[in-house]
Amino acid sequence: MFGAPGKDPDVSDVIRGRLERRRVLDRADPPECEYVFSPGFLSHLCGSYRPGVALDQIEHLMRIAEYPSVSVLILPYTSGLPCNPGDFTIFTVPGTPRLPPHDEAWTENEHTGKAIPKEEDVRTYLVRWNEIRNACLDGNESLTLLDKHREEVRHQP
Repeated sequence: MFGAPGKDPDVSDVIRGRLERRRVLDRADPPECEYVFSPGFLSHLCGSYRPGVALDQIEHLMRIAEYPSVSVLILPYTSGLPCNPGDFTIFTVPGTPRLPPHDEAWTENEHTGKAIPKEEDVRTYLVRWNEIRNACLDGNESLTLLDKHREEVRHQP
């Protein structure tokens, strides 16, 4: 979440925002969402690692993956793809009377986010996305890996 430098966001605002975003998946016509993770996120211990927090996060991903419009996928280390230059999102902007539907990309880091609206630039992200998506474990294999890691975390002290 991006905010003013040096200022912590109001926790109630953060929680409210997350709940509102989650409701989007409960709509009659929810967006199609595909999330791809490196297997490293399963064992990357951040800050004051607590197994209970890690367990909650893994179970949350598994619950989200139950939505028919959501895919949670793992890109294996053996994919053979070069390193990804960073996180990115591709989304379709609905059309308006003056503008047809079109894809846009979004990149971000810990300091800022940037919209990528130019069609030729977005095309580069779409090609990259297809390479990544095609190299992922399928949905069932990804969930099996998540479940395996969940059991490992459950048995940590």
